[in-house]
Formats: sequence, C-alpha cells, structure tokens
Amino acid sequence: MEIEHFHIVGINYKKTDTSVRGQFALSNEQYAHLLVRASGMGLTNLFVLSTCNRTEIYGIAPTLSILTDLLCSE
Repeated sequence: MEIEHFHIVGINYKKTDTSVRGQFALSNEQYAHLLVRASGMGLTNLFVLSTCNRTEIYGIAPTLSILTDLLCSE
C-alpha cells in the first residue's frame, strides 16, 4: 500500500477525559490480542502507543475505519 493509506487513530489528554482514556489503555494481553487481530486482517505495518495520557494506533490500512475498529474493540 502507498503512503496515502497511512492512518493514525487515538485518544489523548487534550480531548478526552481521564475516565474515558482509562478504558482505552491497553494491557500487555490486550496489546497482543490487537496485534493478532490486525495480522488476521492483513495489517502488517502497525504501531501502538499506549500511555497514561494517550492511546494511538499508527498503521497502513485500506481505510481509517479499520484502525478505529481495532482501537474500539479492545
């Protein structure tokens, strides 16, 4: 895929309340599960950043909604 398929989805402290951000923080198990799901969807270029202030998925995917669905499913 080309660079136009590079997407970023996430939440951060600037736009999301702490209680909501906590729901999106990924444990090691959730992170591993997300990568397995992504691989099953054919997504091989993926990076996940999860801290106390933000959770973001960077990746190459056919559509933004695929990464959004990954983030919201964990």
